[in-house]
Amino acid sequence: MGKNKGIKIRPFPTFSPDLNPIENLWSARKAAVATDCPESADQMEDSFHRNWEILTTREALRPYFECLEQRYINCIENEGAIIHY
Repeated sequence: MGKNKGIKIRPFPTFSPDLNPIENLWSARKAAVATDCPESADQMEDSFHRNWEILTTREALRPYFECLEQRYINCIENEGAIIHY
């Protein structure tokens, strides 16, 4: 049977923001900081830290991981192309 032992190997893209929950988290953080409209470096730093604390609670992170299996399936179906939600 060879190296694969009968297991079908699927090619995965080497990089896909759709498969990396942190990419979505960065995007959410960027939007939250933009909503705060910081007017100084100190305000921006405070916004970064405060929004990170909000976004990284267990409940806030749950949606990023619950949909991950479906994202893998969609990525395979799209042959690695960007998934449009």
